[in-house]
Amino acid sequence: MVTAGRTTRVGSFAGILAIASILAGCGDRQLTAILPAPSDLTDPPPDTLPDPASCAPTTSGLLPALGWNGWNEFRCRAELDQAKFEANVDALVARGMKDAGYEFANLDDCWQAPRGADGTLSANARFPDGIAALGLYVHDRGLKLGIDTHNTDCKRPELLTPGSATHEARDAASFAAWGVDYVKYTRCGGDPADDPATFAALRDALAQTGRPMRFSIGDAPFAYWQLGAADQWRTHADIEPAWPALLDIIDADSELAAYAGQVGFNDADMLWVGSAALTEAESRAHFSMWAMLASPLLAGNDLSAMSDATAAILTNREVIALDQDPLALQGVQLDQQGDVGVYAKPLSRCGARAVVLLNRGSRAADATVTWQALGLAPGAANVRDLWAARDLDPAHDTLTLTVPPHDVRALRISGTEPPLPHGTPYLSDLPWTYAANGWGPVERDQELGDKPAGDGQPLSLGGTHYDKGLGTNSPALVRYLLGKRCSRFSADIGIDDLAGAIGSVVFQVWADNGKIFDSGTMLRSTPPRHIDLDVSGRTEIRLFVGEVDDIGQDHADWADARLTCDP
Repeated sequence: MVTAGRTTRVGSFAGILAIASILAGCGDRQLTAILPAPSDLTDPPPDTLPDPASCAPTTSGLLPALGWNGWNEFRCRAELDQAKFEANVDALVARGMKDAGYEFANLDDCWQAPRGADGTLSANARFPDGIAALGLYVHDRGLKLGIDTHNTDCKRPELLTPGSATHEARDAASFAAWGVDYVKYTRCGGDPADDPATFAALRDALAQTGRPMRFSIGDAPFAYWQLGAADQWRTHADIEPAWPALLDIIDADSELAAYAGQVGFNDADMLWVGSAALTEAESRAHFSMWAMLASPLLAGNDLSAMSDATAAILTNREVIALDQDPLALQGVQLDQQGDVGVYAKPLSRCGARAVVLLNRGSRAADATVTWQALGLAPGAANVRDLWAARDLDPAHDTLTLTVPPHDVRALRISGTEPPLPHGTPYLSDLPWTYAANGWGPVERDQELGDKPAGDGQPLSLGGTHYDKGLGTNSPALVRYLLGKRCSRFSADIGIDDLAGAIGSVVFQVWADNGKIFDSGTMLRSTPPRHIDLDVSGRTEIRLFVGEVDDIGQDHADWADARLTCDP
């Protein structure tokens, strides 16, 4: 029986067991990115080429934070006092960082005195004029003030800093009265099982003040409850100024790429750009990758004593623009060619792609990127070298560059988008502009299988076999351009039958900065669900799959996924 692209699946129990045994090893995360689509079956109508207004939403949502935090340089030492903090605020302005987009001046831990008799917070002797005075100083220079607090009392070598748990309303009111614009809430102790409620309590208390404050969670490693609980969340233990440590964070953060952009951002931690422990090339690579990862860019050095070379890295506006692009997508790894990783993401301008070639090794090496891998149409494209600040020769279909050791080549490639969808196409027959997946590549017309591409079985939900659809594994995000040409998106969703008895995911559909569908938690035992959504007037659609417990066997299918578009 064949209906709407699906057929009833008949298979042997032994075959299912054999496949299940292969899948049982699925557990690690791996990202895939922009992959080639099948060849078009028919020539598209001439009016389906995107116009400049059809490639990104007209308004942008939240973008990664840009600012400064003194923790990396000063830790809890008394050297970071009111005068030093104000000197760094002045340097944010004088050294061109404010003009480059930096807006937050953040005071980390060790500003607190013991709580007063009435339980209120106040500043210690390092800040004799109080935090409200710092807020005025920062705001008078057109910047915003950030502050740090902990869930529990936190013992430092120098002092004990009081925690905010059970004091949320009182502390939030203090922060608002002081003019705080950014709150970093860090885990210092307590039962981790209490964290979702504890962090939510402060978030809600901040919202009750009526003062907008960016909320940052410092509780690594990432857990799914943090998604939506804050504007950004730490993905790794504290950053250290060493090349292997930076690579570890890049890898950990990359695994979570699908979580960035819809409601907040993966926080790769504060920058060590300019540290004597890093070469200038390593600092450049560090900054480039944090921008590609759509991480908050929080300088961690002493800005009042910053070298010109460090200032040049931190104020490279073309690299900052990759971090601040309105699509708010995190770059994903397309390929690993020896020591060189190829990272890419689409940008808001039609045909524009950000590409960073990262050389982990100790020798110069070549790497190649193709337009097909970037989701661009064949032909000529302009190439901009963002660190050399110059245009390279236009390239056709492919580009090969040499990358110095422990360094990057950061590029903006401007080519041509493929034609927009028309008629009633299946998504698996269309080129996507972005795909991140928690295990192996996103698969077309088959369930996920194992890590290698094309190794899956036919999609199957509730005993029904589907000829068409997408196979993913949490966390996953797949983006398609609609160009305001489509009216409906439909699919059958659920965890594939081959996943066995486990698996727990959330399916969401996002369009132009707004969530238009949320499945809630779906288990392997949850019956498949049919969705049919209005996407009229939308420029893009994003299919998101989030983990709930862990990613093991989260083989999530978008079966029969298709669009209804203009002819």
